[in-house]
Amino acid sequence: MITLGVDTSGKTLSVAVLKGDVPVAELLLSTGYRHGVTLQPAIEYILGQADLNVKDVDLFAVTTGPGSFTGIRIGLSSVKAMAYAAGAKAVGVSSLHALARSAVNDDRPVFAMFDARGGRVFGGLFRGDEHVLGGEPQTIAQWIESIRHKIAPGEVVTLTGDGVDVFRQAAESDDLALLFDIAFAPVHQRVIRASVVANIAMERLKAGEAETDPFLLDAHYGLLSSAERAGLGQKT
Repeated sequence: MITLGVDTSGKTLSVAVLKGDVPVAELLLSTGYRHGVTLQPAIEYILGQADLNVKDVDLFAVTTGPGSFTGIRIGLSSVKAMAYAAGAKAVGVSSLHALARSAVNDDRPVFAMFDARGGRVFGGLFRGDEHVLGGEPQTIAQWIESIRHKIAPGEVVTLTGDGVDVFRQAAESDDLALLFDIAFAPVHQRVIRASVVANIAMERLKAGEAETDPFLLDAHYGLLSSAERAGLGQKT
């Protein structure tokens, strides 16, 4: 089976193609929110490196959020169009799940974070593939209070994602009291890898847990778009 993985949910963009469960080509771009310009050329390049085209893809995997409203919308619309053209399946994957697994290299719990601005982060606590804790964007102090009820004394939690910078700022300025130990994932592991997105999608497909109709793919932004927020403000 040929699987194409795509992530456009944050500042980085990643595309990968897998044959079976083996990545044969992968690209990661850290050029900011330019996914509308860079995604299609990246897909064409990766498929070309694997001597494939869109119609060879059996499964498309894409992150559905939380994250950037515009980025997620670009990834979803592109995957829907390609999957329809190829007559292929498409599976959505949680951005936080993919971020947590991209950083895992041991059995420690992982707290994956995306910067939601305003001192808040999207967060998800994972033990392996089990999503232990998540929810709406919160401040670091609020997340720490929630996490401490899920962590044993002395246990180490790995922190990953661009929310790490928000965590550090809060820890320095707010003098936060941690009741558990932390370890920061290396910088190169604080991003989503599209090969991981593809692997999660394949696992969900094999387990019968995934919706595969590309036009039933739905986003989980985590926040309203700026236009929606403006509209709500006008109504109040």
